[in-house]
Amino acid sequence: MIALARAVLFDLDDTLFDHHRSARAALAEVHRRHADATDFDSFERHHIRFLEEMHIEVLAGRVELNEARRERFRRVFRALGLQMSEADVDAVASAYRSGYVAARRPVFRLALDRLGVQASEAVMVGDSWAADIVGAARAGVRAIWFNPFRKAMPAEPAGVAEIHALAPAVDLLPLLLGAEHVGP
Repeated sequence: MIALARAVLFDLDDTLFDHHRSARAALAEVHRRHADATDFDSFERHHIRFLEEMHIEVLAGRVELNEARRERFRRVFRALGLQMSEADVDAVASAYRSGYVAARRPVFRLALDRLGVQASEAVMVGDSWAADIVGAARAGVRAIWFNPFRKAMPAEPAGVAEIHALAPAVDLLPLLLGAEHVGP
């Protein structure tokens, strides 16, 4: 039997979650791992410039989102005089996408500490398998995958509950709270 949850964590970009800070932290990690011989401020300025350029291409439908992400990092590294193989560019773009930081145990530990609960007393609801679900599992937090597009569920971690909508809330409460019955 699942323990009754005392805390429910939601991933809500730019609502309850500071996307800008997280993106900057992920960018700092990319810099540390792949471009630490360069100045971070310059790295970040190039990234912002190429992000804006590629965003226009994506919005116009000329470039697919994942390719835009790879091209952005190609341009950043090239502007800084760094040589990167295509495999390295793919790895960097993929890691940045899922967030070097998001799936780390300390992010969840910080949230649990601030809420004053143990991992076994919390549940995480998120849409990103790599960041939200894997991150929660690594931290020992029960995860619920918000999967509105009904993508195929990865095999690991196993035993993850799946929801396709956030309403009606009364139907979700038992799953969120880990109780068979919610109410008086």
